[in-house]
Amino acid sequence: MYRLSQPTLLNAYGPVKGRLDRLLTAGFLSRLFAAALPSGDGEEGGFLLLRRLFDALSIGVSPRLCGLWGQGELLQLLGYNPHFDGCVGCGANEWERFSALQGGLLCSRCEPGDGFLIEEAAVRFGRAVQCTSLEELAEPAERSAWRGLGLAYKAQFQVHLELPGDLFKRVLPHRQEKA
Repeated sequence: MYRLSQPTLLNAYGPVKGRLDRLLTAGFLSRLFAAALPSGDGEEGGFLLLRRLFDALSIGVSPRLCGLWGQGELLQLLGYNPHFDGCVGCGANEWERFSALQGGLLCSRCEPGDGFLIEEAAVRFGRAVQCTSLEELAEPAERSAWRGLGLAYKAQFQVHLELPGDLFKRVLPHRQEKA
């Protein structure tokens, strides 16, 4: 297709444009998908996933949940979903670190030194993200869950797809404390 004539806009995503946190998340996800998906890829899975995330943002699903859930689903689509069910080296149920190079959790015996400490709250949240639909996913109360899972996903994208770290700079405004 060399030119596009007479396009019809099906969804302008007005509610996304109406709130800064939703708009910033949609922009982040768009940049991430554009950087991670192969150029000229004829598969529509990435497009359908991004559209689902924009639809969720439009109906008021938490931008933070959309951002993390979307990253997890994109990693799964690309075949780089991190392993959160025990040590990837020996299968032990104990773990203490996360290694993107190894693809998931590692126990102290198997960790070669390239991983980082990850808290249990982040691992629980990672498991929930992998097996729960976006609409049913509950926000964790622990800040370490958000941060730890975000770091794990960022590491996966950087190690396996060589995406730059500046792509993952903070995209949401800081929370305002209620007076």
